[in-house]
Amino acid sequence: MEAMKGTIDQALKVLEDESLKSPEKSRERLEILEDIIGKRFDYREMGKRTLGKHWRQFSETDREEFVHLFQRFLSKTYAGNVDGYSGEQVAYLKERRKGDFAEVQTAVTSDKSTASISYRLLKRSNTWKVYDVVIEGVSLVKNFRSQFGRLIEAESVKGLLEKLRTKIADSKS
Repeated sequence: MEAMKGTIDQALKVLEDESLKSPEKSRERLEILEDIIGKRFDYREMGKRTLGKHWRQFSETDREEFVHLFQRFLSKTYAGNVDGYSGEQVAYLKERRKGDFAEVQTAVTSDKSTASISYRLLKRSNTWKVYDVVIEGVSLVKNFRSQFGRLIEAESVKGLLEKLRTKIADSKS
C-alpha cells in the first residue's frame, strides 16, 4: 500500500500543480506523469498477461515491440483522463498480500461519484510493480486479452502490432 500511495501522491501533486495546468503545458505534464507511473508499472508483465497464451507466438523482437506499443497505447488511451482531473480524492481501503503478490484497493471520489480501483502488484527485486488495474470490477488485462486475442486469431501477431501502431498514430493527430 505504501508503494502505491507514494506513486499516486506523486501523480496527484503533478495534477494539482497550477503551473502545469495550462494547455501549452499538457505535453510536459503528461511526460512527468508517464515517468512517475512507468516507475511503478511493469509493462512487460502486463503485456505478457494481456497476451496470455499468445505470448508464446511472439518472437522476442515482437514481444519488445508489443510491450512498447502497449505502453504507448495505454498512455494515449488514458491521457484524456488527465485533463479531466478536478480534485478527486483517493482513499486507500485495503491491502492483501500473498507471497510476492499483492492487491491494493482504493476508492476515487469526486463531487459526483466514487469509483473503486484496485492495483494488482508483483514483487520484483524488492520493488512492488503493478501488472493489472481493476476499475469497477473490470480487469484491464482481461479486457485487453479478450480484444487482442480475437485480433490475433483473426489477423495474426503482425496484425495486432500494425493495429496498435495505427491507433497510436491516429491518436497523435
